[in-house]
Amino acid sequence: SGIAATGGTATLEITGPGASWTSSMDTLFGHNNGTGSLIISGGAMASDTFALLGRTAGATGHVTITGAGST
Repeated sequence: SGIAATGGTATLEITGPGASWTSSMDTLFGHNNGTGSLIISGGAMASDTFALLGRTAGATGHVTITGAGST
């Protein structure tokens, strides 16, 4: 699976207490000149068994975690 692949731009944002995202597949945040962002805030939770940021040349991946209880 991928977040922002092949020159695109995409953001996955999980916000608020009790909000969560879980993946058991490979997740790419930025691939093939793409830009991918993961934003976790306000007590939200994200879990992934294998994630890559900015996987290939020209790709960019960002993670932002803010707020008490965010993981």
